[in-house]
This record gives sequence, structure tokens and C-alpha cells, in this order.
Amino acid sequence: MLVRSTIRGGGYGGMLNYSHDLSAGELTLKGGYRISENSRNAPTNIRSWATSKTKWWGRLVDNEVSVEGGWGDIENRQETLELKSDMVFTDFETGFIGHRVNIGGEYSNVRGVYKRKDAHYQYMDAKLNPDIECDDPYTCVSGEQFFTRRIVREAESVDVSMNQFAAYLEDTLNIWR
Repeated sequence: MLVRSTIRGGGYGGMLNYSHDLSAGELTLKGGYRISENSRNAPTNIRSWATSKTKWWGRLVDNEVSVEGGWGDIENRQETLELKSDMVFTDFETGFIGHRVNIGGEYSNVRGVYKRKDAHYQYMDAKLNPDIECDDPYTCVSGEQFFTRRIVREAESVDVSMNQFAAYLEDTLNIWR
């Protein structure tokens, strides 16, 4: 397979945590941010030639196909913001029942971006034919082979954002303890 591509990736994140004792109980606040990015730089098109005299490298791996090219350039990015709060109230009793009340909430926003700047062409199902004459050496080899199928993946850009919310209330009961 003759493919030259470069993949790069990385990211970072941070988290803050704050706790404070109040007369009613303990309050905890947390906030965090993460970002990750990755990209691929590769030839825009991929061609699956029939293994032949001029397209011989498939034989190196005992394959009937000699692949050339790549899947194109892409960029991905994801950002996440998270906020959490938690309040654990001081234990109290009502009659013979003890209570430990905990209340809290969470919020997160996740944003993802995917970009393919150029259309990607995938050529396949090469047919060997010694009588073929062609003007396009990119998709045909005169006197040898040509492609019968092509898939096009258009250039695209997708930007998605998702919000998530959660809340809870918990009361742990201790009876006659």
C-alpha cells in the first residue's frame, strides 16, 4: 500500500474544585474544561489498482490489489465544559428518623467539529484489459487496466453542540438508630 499520511493529535484539560463548610452542611463546586484535537494529512484520493506489471506492490503482501493514495485531510476538535455542585446537609432528625440530605446538579456542554476541506474520491474495481486506451493516467493505465467504480465523499464541515443537565435529591433515612 503506497500511502503517505501524517496524523497529529493532542489535548489538555483542567479542573477546579472548591469546598466550603457552611452552618447547614458542606458545599462543593467543581468546574472543568477539556479540549482535544487531531488531524490527518493524506493524499486526497485513493486508488485500488489490480496488481500488475506497473502496479506491482500488492504482490509484496500477497494481495490482488495495489492500493495507492489516501483518505484525504481531516480535522477534528472537541471541547467540553463541565460544572458540578453538591450540597451535603448536616444530619438531622424528625422524630425517630435520622436524615442525611444531599442535593446537587451537573451541567456539561460538549462541542465537536469535523472538517473535510476537499472532496475525496475512492476508485476501485479495476479491470485488466490489454486493449484499453486512455488519456487519464490517474484512473487508467493504457494497455493494462481501468477503474469501473468511483465513490465520492464531498467536502463537509460539521459543528455540533450538546448540552446535558442533571439534578438529584437524596435523603438517606436511619430509623431507630
